[in-house]
Amino acid sequence: MNKFGSTSLYETRNFFRLNTYPLVTLMLLALLGWFGLEKIERVEKDRLADELTLILNTNVTATKRWIEYRKSEVSGWANYEDSHQEILDLIALATRDKSVLSRSSELAKLRKRFDPVCKKHGFLGFVVIDKSGIQIGALYDETVGQSDLI
Repeated sequence: MNKFGSTSLYETRNFFRLNTYPLVTLMLLALLGWFGLEKIERVEKDRLADELTLILNTNVTATKRWIEYRKSEVSGWANYEDSHQEILDLIALATRDKSVLSRSSELAKLRKRFDPVCKKHGFLGFVVIDKSGIQIGALYDETVGQSDLI
């Protein structure tokens, strides 16, 4: 303050200069912090994406192996000599209507053999499908004669 009680231009500038340095420093620190957080977020997203991709690939591989194992297991049951002959006999009956197929002794034998296997392994049932896509044999009568599995 000068002798007249007013603030000089020099004092005003000095006051402004002293008060802006902390503000500019604070803004620079905030900007650096923001860039740092952006970098950390980007690195974490990349790491998480890599981990999730690895987990997905592992699950896909495990599922494919499980499916192949189940296919070979079921193929073994279907190629069992008695089952194979009963399936061939069902194919021979396939030109007849649904009620003949459902009451056939061949299907009864297959059901007797595969029902315990399905229950033991948690399968919903079994289906024998002919070349045209019609179910000529199944654990349940409702699905015999249909062309869809669901």
